[in-house]
Parts: sequence; structure tokens; C-alpha cells
Amino acid sequence: MAHKALKDSLKSSRILVVDDQKFNIILLTKLLKEMGFTSIVTASNGVEALEKTKAFRPDIIILDLLMPEMDGFEYCRKLRQIPEFENIPILVQTILGSSDEKAKAFECGASDFISKPIDHEEFIARIIVHTETQRLYNDLKASQERISHELMAARDMQMTLVPSRELIAGIFAAHQMEIMSCFQPSFELGGDIWGCRSLSKNELAVYIADFSGHGVSAALNTFRLQALIEAHPQKDIDPGTYLTLINNDLRKMLNRGQFATMFYGIINHQDETIRYATASTPSPIILEKNAPHVTMLNGNGFPLGVLDTVYETKIARFSRGSMLMIYSDALIETEDTNGQFFSETAIAETLKDLYLEPHEFQTQYVFSTFMKKFNDEYMSRVKDDLTIAVINNPQ
Repeated sequence: MAHKALKDSLKSSRILVVDDQKFNIILLTKLLKEMGFTSIVTASNGVEALEKTKAFRPDIIILDLLMPEMDGFEYCRKLRQIPEFENIPILVQTILGSSDEKAKAFECGASDFISKPIDHEEFIARIIVHTETQRLYNDLKASQERISHELMAARDMQMTLVPSRELIAGIFAAHQMEIMSCFQPSFELGGDIWGCRSLSKNELAVYIADFSGHGVSAALNTFRLQALIEAHPQKDIDPGTYLTLINNDLRKMLNRGQFATMFYGIINHQDETIRYATASTPSPIILEKNAPHVTMLNGNGFPLGVLDTVYETKIARFSRGSMLMIYSDALIETEDTNGQFFSETAIAETLKDLYLEPHEFQTQYVFSTFMKKFNDEYMSRVKDDLTIAVINNPQ
């Protein structure tokens, strides 16, 4: 009766029977065919079985232990050393009675035992259990591989939202501003986004946003925000009004509990100012070359997508020789080996010390040295999406 219950999805399972006795091969093959299996291959020793395993790629193996040339123990050991066959079920059919011998078989990689002489009902039951389990494992593995492939494709798409080298080179040519950045999602996909674009010969817009959550849902929201940024003209509009428009649209799109922090600023190198608006973002930092102080911009404001609110436009000095650093909260919410956070004040002091050091390639030196410090002391403990961008207006 058991073979009648064999699912159609299992009938195509590939089965390898390994035994040096022709009678046993004939008997097992007959039983398997009566159960409904149609794809059966046989081997008479471990050497032949290894070759056929690699070529046939069975879903389950029925193995005799005592064979010439290479016994079942050695075959199991060699097979389990091949990563793609680590989890394939190996059913050992044996007359072994010693628990030590059975333990040895398990240590070599056996999955289960079928006693000799073969009990038909037991044989059928064990084959069905292991083929069903292996089919579920194969389906899960295939699903995971598909999801991983799709996530990597989505990650590649998300990386297109980050300013390209060509865009940054174009900004340098138009504004003589140097830009360096780090974008590191905590999973395959992240909820951070940053960007920059030239608005006129004198104005450069820069922004950074960090959505709540991680993974797919947060990443989808970055695409939504990017679409809104593309849809709303940025020229001739003040940052506060711009964030207000973005907020109005996001409130209609985001699910309950979802929100984003955001900084949006416009650097005017003719007026030597930066006009900006913030939505609960970490404090952006401005350094001035040869100046003893650091300016910490006010990052207050309601997060985007939560309330119907109006955002204020603020203004700060951003002269030639100034550097702006914007970043997501992973920078200040990650502990070092001593359990200490990299505070905004500590970040500012570190940057100031680096920026005041004379160096031919100032922006690259400051950014790379700062990132080395963070990598050495904090990076291994980062659990959130990390984005850092430095914009330098050199003298």
C-alpha cells in the first residue's frame, strides 16, 4: 500500500543503488520501480559509485558497506568532502549489529540504516521519508538561490542611485568641488540613499536620507524617494519647501510605522553659503580650513512621512576651504570594542584634526584616514546601513 501513496513529484527522484551483489541490485531496483521511481542507476563498488554520483547527481543513495575496491565507509567519507553532496541522504543497507560499527558509519556520513534482509515495508517507508525530505531541501535551496540572485540584481539597481564617478567628475568640472563617499547596506539591500546634482553654475544640491527598517521594504522606499526627487524640480526652490513637498508625497506612500530622516542642502559657492533643511537627521558637520572651530548643523525636524508639517530653511557659512560631511546614524550608533559610541563631537574633532593637517590630496586624505579609523574600531559591529559623504570646497 505504501508505494501507492508515492507522490507524483517524487517519482522522478534520482536514486543511486550501490551494492556488489547482483541479486541485491536486482531486488532493490525491482522494489523501487514498483514504488513508482523511474530514474535508477546502479554501481558495484565505491569507486564506480563516486563517478556515477558526480555524473548522475542522485537525490538519494542506497549503499552497501562491505564492497571490494572501495567500501561504503570510504565512499561516504569522500562524498561528504564534496560540498554539493554534503546533504544528500545516504541509506546504508547492512547486517551490521555492532553499535560501534553503526557509529562509524554515521561518522563517515551515513544518514540512516536499512537492515538486511530487506523488510519491504520498512524499506518503502524510509525511502519515501528521505526522498520527501530531500525534495523539500532541494526546493528550499533553489528558492534561496533564486531569492539571492534577485536580491543581488536589486542591489545592483540600488547602487545606480548612488552618484557615479562620472557624475562626481562632472560636478568637480562644473563647481571645483571634491566628493568622496561610502555606501554600505547592512544586508543585500539597504534603506539609505544619498545624492548630489548641479542646479546652476553656482549651486550644488546635496542630500542624504535614511529610511526606517532594513532589507527589501526599506530599499523599495529609497526607490520611491528617488522617484520623488526626480519628479520635483530642485531649481529655484528653497530646501525647506522642497522637504515639505517630499514629505507630503511620502505620507501618501509609506506604510504605518515607516519614515525617513533626511538632510537636503544647496551649496552656493558664489555667496559662500549653504541653505539647508533637516528632518531628524544626524548633525551635518562643516569644517573650515585653518579655522579653530567646527560647525555642527542643526539636524532637528520631524521625520518624513509621519506628520503634515512645514520644514524650515536654515543657512550657514560655506566658504572656499570648507568641507561638509553628511552621514547616516550607523556612524554614531555603533560601539567600539570598549562599548563606546563614536559621538558627533568625537567625529567633529577627529575630522578637524585631519583637515588641519597639510596634505596635497586633502579630501582623499581626510576621508580615507577617517574611514580607516572607523573600519579598525567600529566597522565589524555595524548593524545598520552606513552612508557617509564628504563634499569639499577647496581654496
